[in-house]
Amino acid sequence: MTRYTIRPINTGFLKTYPKRYLYHNYVVQYFDLPSEPIDIPVFCFLLEGGPEGPILVDTGMCDTARANEWHHPGSLQPDGYAITDQLHAIGIKEEDIYAILFTHLHWDHCFHMEKFPRARYITSAREYAYAQNPALIQVRGYEHPCQGDIRPPFTGLTLETPDIGEAETEILPGITAFATPGHTAGHISFNVQAESGTYLLAGDAVLCLDNIRPIPGSYYTVAPPARFLDMPALERTLKKIQAMRQDEDHVLACHEVTLVARAAATPILR
Repeated sequence: MTRYTIRPINTGFLKTYPKRYLYHNYVVQYFDLPSEPIDIPVFCFLLEGGPEGPILVDTGMCDTARANEWHHPGSLQPDGYAITDQLHAIGIKEEDIYAILFTHLHWDHCFHMEKFPRARYITSAREYAYAQNPALIQVRGYEHPCQGDIRPPFTGLTLETPDIGEAETEILPGITAFATPGHTAGHISFNVQAESGTYLLAGDAVLCLDNIRPIPGSYYTVAPPARFLDMPALERTLKKIQAMRQDEDHVLACHEVTLVARAAATPILR
């Protein structure tokens, strides 16, 4: 069986309010949360060890100016944090990347995707279709051109769009995909085989690890975030991830704040 190493790569920081983003207003009273905005990371993941070359799961966020104008004011992509710069720093060129697997097509998960000339771009058929005509509350997330002079990163590119359902579907050797809707209509997550077991790369199905923890002293078995399209679907997704995960250390969420320190201490997960 193919086993990968996983390198979390933080591509910058979104400025946002935890009580409006990471935690639904029904559950905020159970957590000691700041009222002021905080910086949350935007991770993507480099997988190495596959037979065809390195693989990315998402490509991260855009530059600071674009993030501030169109998305989260106060966001920051420090110098050298763009995915291409970080790959160069570890000796990987754009043409080395064999495939890019997208959990979903929001702006902070697929920027710079056009810079990888050899890569196969893969996401779910439902996510790609939804990105063409999203609900009004999500047009900014998809950089939909109905807003004016902006185009999403996937404009003009060819994506592979397999049908991904509830059951795990092998996408590449050692990597399966499964539907995790709620944050978006076609969101998918990935199980990746590694030496220590199975890492669940959750994308934005889980915005922070608290979302898949029961709340002591309450009837909440999960703690949903505040950013979602479909709450019943999201609740089912959180419970599914909670049930199928190997353990919490093997769940990688793109905006989990504690992952910054973890990645600094252990740059490569095995």
